[in-house]
Amino acid sequence: MSTTQKANDLQKNIREGWQDSSIAEKYARAETATHPYANIIIDKASIASNITNHNSTVNALDFGCGTGIVTAVLYEAVPKEKWNNVEVLGGDISPHMLDYLRGRGAKNGWTGLTTQIVDGANIQLENNQFTHIFANAIIFFLPLGTLQKLVDLLQPGGFIGITTWVSFGWYTYLERAINNMSNPPSLPTSSEIRDSFEKGNAWHDPAFVKQQLEETGLQDVELVVEKRNVECGTPAQFCESMTMPMSLISGHWEESKRQETLKEVMSELKKVLIEVAGGEEEMCYMQMEGIVGVGWKSAKKA
Repeated sequence: MSTTQKANDLQKNIREGWQDSSIAEKYARAETATHPYANIIIDKASIASNITNHNSTVNALDFGCGTGIVTAVLYEAVPKEKWNNVEVLGGDISPHMLDYLRGRGAKNGWTGLTTQIVDGANIQLENNQFTHIFANAIIFFLPLGTLQKLVDLLQPGGFIGITTWVSFGWYTYLERAINNMSNPPSLPTSSEIRDSFEKGNAWHDPAFVKQQLEETGLQDVELVVEKRNVECGTPAQFCESMTMPMSLISGHWEESKRQETLKEVMSELKKVLIEVAGGEEEMCYMQMEGIVGVGWKSAKKA
């Protein structure tokens, strides 16, 4: 199989994974990794202080919203009596993610929340409409021109915040699990896994992220690079949160044996996590390193 064909198959696996009816419940566990970086985005946007001190309004796009961790952090930051000042469009390619987010919004009283299918590779939204755009752990999956399209969607003076990963905390556990197997499948290196969705774009490099933000014309570009030791639930819950990474990795395995191999690998991974955590009901942790990039669109209309 050629490198190009393999990359296409991996991207196909990702897109199919987002359509899995159980994806939202599994992905929600992964919020423990993305939550700290969502906090940084919302803090840098100064939304709460602007609403509290200036009675400003927010019309935000939570792009690639998943189960809605950025939206949740936004509502947590804003005083409840000011929630009428907030409108959020949650956009994602997965209808199951949007169903989950709608339920979350209804439960918490986020009356300004609406949702819409948004394909990140073919965005069909009007330009100059959002005051804020958040793209948490999604931009690196998409074509390089996506960031410019998002900036075009911003109103003059609008804010954008993105996050990407420098490294994956789960890789060492998975490597250990596969090395424990008597007949282990191939395991791509962490760099190969990263390359399979970055498609040759160095979203793991802070200098590259800053360059991409600046090339869109954004002003006051700022980066925050942080390592966080995040709780990932019990070993069983940790394994559930590995759905999307494993859809990438299993694409390297023989298709006829892929599901059987995946089942064996996940069984071994759970054993490793139980050993590391100290029991089936104990908590697992991993260290993530992420990049948060933010910037502001010029207040002058082009």
